[in-house]
Amino acid sequence: MNQERQQERSLLPLIPLGLAAFAGFLNLFGMNPFFISIADDIGTSVSMVGYTSTIALVVTGVAGLIVGPISERVGIRRILIAGLILASGGAIATAMAINTETLVLARALAGIGGSITGGVTVSAAAILYAGRQRQRALAIISASAAMAVVIGVFLMTLMAEPFGWRGAYIILGGALLVIGLLNRILLVPDQQAPSRESFKRIRQLFRPYRPLLGDRSLRRLFAGATFHPAALNGMTAYAGAFLISQHGTSTQFVGLMFSVVGITYFVGNLIAAQLGRAPQHMVFSIGVLLMGGFWLAGYVVPVPPFAITALFGMATFAAGIAWVTLLNSVADRAGENVGTAMVFSASLMSFGGALGIGLSAGLLDISGYAGVAIGMSVLATIGAIAGWVGPPTGAEAPEQSKTPSYERATELS
Repeated sequence: MNQERQQERSLLPLIPLGLAAFAGFLNLFGMNPFFISIADDIGTSVSMVGYTSTIALVVTGVAGLIVGPISERVGIRRILIAGLILASGGAIATAMAINTETLVLARALAGIGGSITGGVTVSAAAILYAGRQRQRALAIISASAAMAVVIGVFLMTLMAEPFGWRGAYIILGGALLVIGLLNRILLVPDQQAPSRESFKRIRQLFRPYRPLLGDRSLRRLFAGATFHPAALNGMTAYAGAFLISQHGTSTQFVGLMFSVVGITYFVGNLIAAQLGRAPQHMVFSIGVLLMGGFWLAGYVVPVPPFAITALFGMATFAAGIAWVTLLNSVADRAGENVGTAMVFSASLMSFGGALGIGLSAGLLDISGYAGVAIGMSVLATIGAIAGWVGPPTGAEAPEQSKTPSYERATELS
């Protein structure tokens, strides 16, 4: 009966959660079109501005290690609102940056907020829903984040036309506060007040990781959660430069290409919700292999730019399916620590993204774009092998109806 109630839960909470995922992701990646303008304004190099984005990703990953356990103690609604406030502060501080040092601090603050908006929204979807409805909820949250690339970056450039990049970030900061208010209104209040006893020892914060990291299957899934974004971000980072330098395309064409890969990733997220009956380990592993194969073909096969864009789009379509499927696999195995597991997966996504971008930069210097393509395809293959984990059976299957996370979700219904 409890499981039936959970499956029938309203999807209304996904509106503020999806908006939080969208705006938080945009706060992390919305700087990309403004690298040159920002560098000119604060008197630094374009590459240094790019490094601040990498710093934000690393901070997101590190902060997420703590955010997961804290969210189990203070409640989803409380910590999500706090994260949106921090993300807003990071966006406004970015707009106010006057030199490299202040920009680094601003992006670090945005990274802390991003660890919450990115991880806790996924965690909430996994806690509030079960079965096919959970897979649909995870797809919606992931697709909302993908829309930050498809629509969000474009909106930032539109706002920058009359107000400049600083004005665009101030508007984003205000939007994050409004979304925080929506979450306060539309999400049911957390049932329990934070317990001071649970914070007396720092080591207690990391206690939920023991059963997660002690499970061999979850360790393999977490490896997949690292190598999937490593390959994806490593390939994506230099796709625009590849098209311009090797095929003579315009920056407008590169913008079109990024719109295509964003849309196809978004569609892949949504399609994943319809594959609930397919073996998840097969869907993930095949999806990651296809992602690596299509990216590799786009980089090394001598075809026109439009064909390359199509190959890149097919790669991100497969990547979108694979990522949602992986999240659902983790949620199915995490049991009572599902909240921490989902935030941890989001942290690994950030770490993996930073790893992929760093490795691809080194490979580009050593062996050119072909080296980037081959190296990232190897990472994709490693991720596919790691994620080949069958469904939990027997004693391995968590009893969701008895877990604290499920009990909290039932209270919210």
